[in-house]
Amino acid sequence: MNEFNHYIEEFNKYVKEYDLSNEKIKLKYDHSLRVMELSYKYAKRLGFKKEDIELATLIGLLHDIGRFE
Repeated sequence: MNEFNHYIEEFNKYVKEYDLSNEKIKLKYDHSLRVMELSYKYAKRLGFKKEDIELATLIGLLHDIGRFE
C-alpha cells in the first residue's frame, strides 16, 4: 500500500492539529488507518479497477474525519 503514502502524509498533517496522546483521538486515528487498509483489501479482492481501488482507499481513510473534533 505504499502507493497511498501521500494520503497518509496529508491525513497526518490534518491530525497533527489534535493531541494524539489523547486516547480517544489516538483510537480514531488508528481506526481510520485500519479502515483504509481494509477498504483497499476489499476493493482489490472484489476486482475493482485501479482508480476505484484508490477511491475506496481514500474514502476508508477519511470516513470519520469529522469525528476528530
